[in-house]
Amino acid sequence: MSGEIVVASSLFHAAAAAAPLLGAIVVGSLVYQAVKAHQEQARLEAAQAARRRMRELQQWRAFQEVQQARMQAEAGHWQALQEQLQALSVTDPPGAPAQAAERPHATGFLQQARAVEEQRLRLQGLADLLAAVPPELDEHSAGVFDRLAEEVGRLQQQMEQGPPPLASALDTFQALVEESIDAARQRLAQQPQRQADRLAELEALLERLSQLGGMAQGEDSNRIEDLEGRLLAALETGSISAVQTQGFRDELQRLATRVETERDNRLVRQQLQERVRVHLETMGYRRLEQDAHGSLWGIPGGEQVRIAAQPDLRLAFQLQHERFSASQAPLDGAELGLLRQQERRWCGDLKTLMQGLNADGFRFQVEFERQIPEESVPVVMVQDVEEILRRQANSEPLRRRETE
Repeated sequence: MSGEIVVASSLFHAAAAAAPLLGAIVVGSLVYQAVKAHQEQARLEAAQAARRRMRELQQWRAFQEVQQARMQAEAGHWQALQEQLQALSVTDPPGAPAQAAERPHATGFLQQARAVEEQRLRLQGLADLLAAVPPELDEHSAGVFDRLAEEVGRLQQQMEQGPPPLASALDTFQALVEESIDAARQRLAQQPQRQADRLAELEALLERLSQLGGMAQGEDSNRIEDLEGRLLAALETGSISAVQTQGFRDELQRLATRVETERDNRLVRQQLQERVRVHLETMGYRRLEQDAHGSLWGIPGGEQVRIAAQPDLRLAFQLQHERFSASQAPLDGAELGLLRQQERRWCGDLKTLMQGLNADGFRFQVEFERQIPEESVPVVMVQDVEEILRRQANSEPLRRRETE
């Protein structure tokens, strides 16, 4: 084992730093359960914070009140339109004779004239029926009734100019009119629920944004604030289209994936650092420094090892030699002997550390190692008086044995 070592998870391909690191932990292991527990706790706390914020969000409350008042006012209007449509019947269009369903089979002039008159009456009945459809309803039916009215006009023109449309063609057209009116009735019946669903969807978008805002960091936090600001500005206009809502939803989903993955990765890295701390302290190591990128540990008996935690669950270890003065001189024999002795100790301790991490659920293997050349050994100066005395007391027997 050498002075510089990198270990990496054997369960995780670290090609992308933004990939979910939870997959690098054995499912059901100690660390995996701890991360899942932290995830659930974070989710509950974020949901509680989001609900509190929703109650305090003036823009949402104002929009909600306006929309609910509009829904109540429009409820009677939608019901009236539905009743108008219910009164329309295409089974027996106005003006059609009682025997309209009969189809004469004789080819005489009288029978032919009767059939033509029946078609004319049927078309006029359909034209009157479509004219009775409230114009505003067509706005909610994508212009279907306007197009049907145009088709009636075309058929009536064909009736006048000849030859008249086939009875089967009129049957098909009448069925289409009937289906269109039935579909419009169903849409009217569903309109209040659609409005309520739309309001609930906007509320869910805002609440989800609030939850993410409590978990995001850095640039993602700025992106969430920007999206929330644009959504609130749209609410203040009093109306948000379906296209706008879909755009907000898609953007939110992309943000949620990134934010939740980064949150989970932070939890995994925190658990890794915590387990490294526990194992090293159990072996007698003492943590000297700690920051977001790693930690510095004092090896029992002298020397230090710096541990750099990389975003993709790699751990890089590097031994450092301690000096009690600021001398720039190369390492002498005693210093080099102590370093190599502690390097051998670290070799055994690292194996113990990796065994402990494997038991926790991490699967680490050595990815890179090399022995530090004498001229490249990092040298650090111990300046704290108590630390110097402690290190001297611990390392003196080692130095004597190394020089004997």
